[in-house]
Amino acid sequence: MNLLKSLTVLSLFIPCILFAQEDFTRALPDKALLEKLSKEKFPNSDAIIILKEQSFQETGGEFFYYGVDIPTRNTIFTKVLMVKLLNESAVKRYGSFEYEYLEPFGDEIKNGFAAKVRVMKPDGRVSVMPDDEVKIIVTSRDKNGEPLMRKAMFNVPDLAAGDFLQIEYQAMDVFSSSSAGLFFYNDEDITLISNVYITLPAKEEYEFKNYPAERIGQPKIQQIGQNYGDGETYFWSLRSLNAMPSEVFSLPFSDRSMMTCFYMNNKYIGDHNDWNSITERYFDKILDKGSVGSGEIELLGFKKNEENIDINRIDSLYKAMRKYFALNKKNYVYPRMDDLDKVFEEKKGDATDIAYIMYKILEKWDLKPKAVLIRDRRDGKYENDAPSMIWFDRIAVLVEINGKEKLYDFDRSLPSVPENPWYLNNLSMPVVSDLPCVHKLYSFTDKPENNAASEIHRLKLSGDAVLTDSLELSYTGSLAQRMRYKLYDYNKGRAEEFFKEKIAASVPKPEILLLNNYSDESRILAKASGKSQFKSEVIDSFLTVNTGNIVLSEFRDKLFTSQRFNDIYFDSPYSFNVQYEIQVPEGYRLYSKLSDFNSTSPLGLNFSIKYNTDGGKIVINAREVISTVVHPAKNYNGIMAHLDNSLKELGKDIIFVKNNTSVASKK
Repeated sequence: MNLLKSLTVLSLFIPCILFAQEDFTRALPDKALLEKLSKEKFPNSDAIIILKEQSFQETGGEFFYYGVDIPTRNTIFTKVLMVKLLNESAVKRYGSFEYEYLEPFGDEIKNGFAAKVRVMKPDGRVSVMPDDEVKIIVTSRDKNGEPLMRKAMFNVPDLAAGDFLQIEYQAMDVFSSSSAGLFFYNDEDITLISNVYITLPAKEEYEFKNYPAERIGQPKIQQIGQNYGDGETYFWSLRSLNAMPSEVFSLPFSDRSMMTCFYMNNKYIGDHNDWNSITERYFDKILDKGSVGSGEIELLGFKKNEENIDINRIDSLYKAMRKYFALNKKNYVYPRMDDLDKVFEEKKGDATDIAYIMYKILEKWDLKPKAVLIRDRRDGKYENDAPSMIWFDRIAVLVEINGKEKLYDFDRSLPSVPENPWYLNNLSMPVVSDLPCVHKLYSFTDKPENNAASEIHRLKLSGDAVLTDSLELSYTGSLAQRMRYKLYDYNKGRAEEFFKEKIAASVPKPEILLLNNYSDESRILAKASGKSQFKSEVIDSFLTVNTGNIVLSEFRDKLFTSQRFNDIYFDSPYSFNVQYEIQVPEGYRLYSKLSDFNSTSPLGLNFSIKYNTDGGKIVINAREVISTVVHPAKNYNGIMAHLDNSLKELGKDIIFVKNNTSVASKK
């Protein structure tokens, strides 16, 4: 059965510029409309989305299994995307597709996925992507080899700037236990029409929350039937929506886009959908079930019944688990309770799997741990007035000893030494225990020096201006956590190449490159030495050195854009530290007097340079401190101007003159 035909599209809600067609849910738009959507008319856009349509439907059905008809509760998600591509950046973004989904019943009862894609060229030629271009692979299996997860993916062939692209896909979840969803109206590009359909069985209890409610408004409702299993379709349509482009140091898309959230009560598992009921169900059905065997605990280097446990011992357990288990990139809020032996065998699981194991071990040690549901700052906040599990992607473990609480999160960005995650600071989290739900605020005092990128250059000059560098490059706090997440799957060779690219402006061909064990340490440290790329030259009796830098230039380049759309949200306060130790070459002395420099911006940035002489060395210490982490977009130009001025001061020449030269030194 073609899944794309299984969802009824109500003609009442079809936009006037589009109409239904047999093969595709939506027909091709008028050519005149496409011609109006040109790069000339939208010079700052990568693409124009003509229609973004999201549909959710819950249906009842039956599955015939070994002679028995089993009633099912299926959910079907459909998305239609019709977009005019204006440049190569849009081709790259829209030309590849991935969709990963759970397969709780393996090959025996498969969930469904189908996609249809077509492209219309500017001259009107239309090509439909063959169905076999859609590849579905297994990305995770259980202990018996049955699929746990699949991924659907495809690349759209022969796609170019100026083309019109239409993607329609549908995913069916068989035996769904509950219904909930988040639907975002905006997108990275300008959206002309954004529709949301939600079709739910009559006589069910459900709630809708719109953010912002006054902008989205009440839905139109179409009654399909009065009997249980018949449905009601709720429909919203918004027009002419601004682009929500992805930019560094901005709020997550989910916190910027207009959104509809819905959630249903499941009559099979409870009559209420409030936070107390949600955490109570999670505790009863997840945390209060299952166990970890003594043999598995011993694999981690611990005993079933540990004694005299303090916080250091729990830290040691966390470290042992981080070293023993590899972490999957994608997380799910429900652990593989029945497959823990497979997790131990593979030495791999997602953050929830490993947190669940830690929880069960601490439970054996009579420490009464708690779990917290995590939706961190990288994904966006959850709404307290919309109680649903749909918000969360993992759990973490909360432990209290001697009146002090500590949180253990198994995120790829963190080292095996427990430390504060930047992405949880000042966030509340629902606590799961046998007590009523509380929303616990996780907060810690953060300072610029805790989140530092630092470089130290020990430079030696020969009389003919050959410059060598012994470099140390390090990252701590949020800067290290971001980098560690990126490096997580890198082997040693790939990690070395990553740092070679990073230090190329200083030491392009290092004779020595050493990396610390950053997976087990809070600081990421790289050491390199070799011929320096910094400029140095001899002119008559003068020798000049023009130093470069890595960390501040890297930050400035990361922040740079020709046009800033979103407000700026730095992960944390930052400190960028650059130190040069320049060995005065034999036969030379410092020519120019070096004066300290300080520049403070009203935007919460400060740059300073201090110069010192230490025996035969010139020591330069420069520091850029960013104390204010939230800025409106209008501050962007001021921030960039400050950084450019800092880099200009940092890049001034250091001049030496021969000792026997009669030229007087500058004061």
